[in-house]
Amino acid sequence: MPDLSKLEFILHPMPVEVFLTEYWEKKVLHLRRNTPDYYRHLFSLGDLDSFLGHSLTNDEVRLARSGSVVAPRVEGEKKTTLYQFYEAYRSGYTPVVRNLHLCWEPIAEIANALALAFGCYISTHLYPTPEDSQGFSAHWDDHDIFALQLEGAKEWRLYDSGPELPRYSQERNDYARQRGPTDNPWQIINLEAGDLLYFPKGVVHEPRARTLSSLHLTYGLYPETWESLVTESLHELAEREPRLQESLPFGFATGSAASAEIPARAAALAEWVATDARFEPAWNRLAAKVLDKTAPFADGHFARLGQATRLHAQSALTRRRGTVGVVVPSDEGAVLHYPGGTYRAPAGLVAALRFVAEHESFRVLEVPGTADDPERLRLCRELIQVGFLREAGSPDPR
Repeated sequence: MPDLSKLEFILHPMPVEVFLTEYWEKKVLHLRRNTPDYYRHLFSLGDLDSFLGHSLTNDEVRLARSGSVVAPRVEGEKKTTLYQFYEAYRSGYTPVVRNLHLCWEPIAEIANALALAFGCYISTHLYPTPEDSQGFSAHWDDHDIFALQLEGAKEWRLYDSGPELPRYSQERNDYARQRGPTDNPWQIINLEAGDLLYFPKGVVHEPRARTLSSLHLTYGLYPETWESLVTESLHELAEREPRLQESLPFGFATGSAASAEIPARAAALAEWVATDARFEPAWNRLAAKVLDKTAPFADGHFARLGQATRLHAQSALTRRRGTVGVVVPSDEGAVLHYPGGTYRAPAGLVAALRFVAEHESFRVLEVPGTADDPERLRLCRELIQVGFLREAGSPDPR
């Protein structure tokens, strides 16, 4: 079971089960808390100076005003400076900071938990907006949004003309929505510090700071779909069955008589695929893709790398915080996928690899499928060094 504590935190006091049953991919949720400091520990405007023009490369920042987006200068003597960001903000621009979860642990903890709970890629965007300003015009997104109001307040106008659960592959140009002067929002939400707003992909929205400046953080969810699973199962089947690699009939593109057989042959193949497709391997491969795109915690693990040499048969091990694994067979053996990394093992270690992926804590001597203790030790040492395991009870190196 995934760790739901972070999801419970951002949804409090609504139970996770209620959210999943009544709101997820269905309708908008606004949680008003009247607790301005509820999200304050995640990030503040006072933290922003440390990133803009300094530790963040400017290619992770965009400046947006009334739907117009400007990219800061990235490098060299003309790189956009912190003071130029101040001036842009004073002029009504919103600095949009992307991927902050890759370098800021409080935000990363929630991103990691959401990725594992929903089984999807997570994006993060931070929006500091000056009062009486608007970064983006009305638009819809191809992913679900959790918007956490960290400071100040922002008005969100929601419209009812967006597509229902749009596919990710739709053209980005479709996301903008031009509104005439007679258009009216179906809902106006004033999101205040400590509040949460959730809306599914496809909901047209238009945020604006009014009488207060605003700082809000979004987590974008890109879940895998049933289409993804069915497609992956077809790919898995095609790797096993050469029939799906046969060419289409000669002349099919020109409408020749040979193309008349295509519908019947395709229908027969679809019936065969429905019978022979194996969904569990496809499920695992899809899960592996999710883990490959999930950012790991920056938890000081570098300091543990040299400690792997002291392991012995009785050493107690555990997975690193926020780390899970899935094992996918390969031609040579198997590959362990975990957030942000992979580890390949030969055929003789597949059982051992599955054991460490399925057990959160264990002792070295409990690892099965290895010929002797040195082999167990070597596997466990390498899994520490690649960032999957750590010694149980080892303190945070930071």
